[in-house]
Amino acid sequence: MSEAIDTAGSRARNTAPIDPEKSPGRVIAGRCSWRLDDREMPVRAARKLTAEMLRSWTVGGEAEDAALLIVSELVSNALRYASPPIELALTLIPGGAPGSREVLIEVMDADPRLPAKRSPGESGGFGLPLVESLAKISFTTCGSGKTVRALLITWDG
Repeated sequence: MSEAIDTAGSRARNTAPIDPEKSPGRVIAGRCSWRLDDREMPVRAARKLTAEMLRSWTVGGEAEDAALLIVSELVSNALRYASPPIELALTLIPGGAPGSREVLIEVMDADPRLPAKRSPGESGGFGLPLVESLAKISFTTCGSGKTVRALLITWDG
């Protein structure tokens, strides 16, 4: 059984998370994924791989900057608090409005514990609120792991 939890803490059992491969009417323009925990300097690798993929999809400027920040934060959290394997997946989806596209950023790990929101302070706690200010985020548990998703809307031009 999977459990989807949005950032407001609402729980929805057996609710399908954002999954562009299974969503009717959603066209995927591109998808790629990488295992990160076996790489040297995995956060740096994740940023490099993300930047290269976004450029190949002609996603740049503020959207690229936001995506790189989101990837850095989510991968850092997975490395710090979760268990391997840790994977990063990017999906480019044509958006609903003319000229818009969505970049779905997913970080999967083998720890079913959901990210905990903390009050920002000296020891951290700034990451999830920052990601939440840039994208719609959700968490899904399934079996012995979880997926953290961030959906970033971009505009052409």
